[in-house]
Amino acid sequence: VVTNKDLGDKVIGSDGVTVIKTDNEMDAKAQGYDSKTKYLILADLSSHEMCIYKGRKGAWRRFKGEWEFTSGAPATHTPEGIFTLVWPQKNDYGWKNFKLSRACYVYWTSGGFMIHSILFSLYGGLDPDYVSVVDGRLGMNLSQSCLRLDKDDAKFIHENIPTQTTLVVYK
Repeated sequence: VVTNKDLGDKVIGSDGVTVIKTDNEMDAKAQGYDSKTKYLILADLSSHEMCIYKGRKGAWRRFKGEWEFTSGAPATHTPEGIFTLVWPQKNDYGWKNFKLSRACYVYWTSGGFMIHSILFSLYGGLDPDYVSVVDGRLGMNLSQSCLRLDKDDAKFIHENIPTQTTLVVYK
């Protein structure tokens, strides 16, 4: 078995696995994970950055990303670990009502928390392009453990990423 061999844009590691070379820490981290779909999502709780990859273990290419997100507040922190996307909310625009607001493009994870949009008013209709923002802050720790994204980023995941996709949440 050939190991530790440089192949230009790839390298055969000490374990004999060929992986894509990268200078980006998140891109390098992605190479060690597997997913049941052709997509992989990484969410870094330290930088509040999310990226979506396309490919397979050892050959992930960044597909979308460097998206800023908000994670759980200290009392309701977002758990770290390896999860899967389980179920996209299926009502109009994927709405989920909370106590004082609501989020659109909600996707449930196996960790019991959701990926969804920033928070909107409970009043004003269902179309997220025509409702008032209640809390649009990103890059902070203030959710109830969910990962909040800009509306368009949450919409992309909701409409394009299949269930059983691996989600890696880490610091």
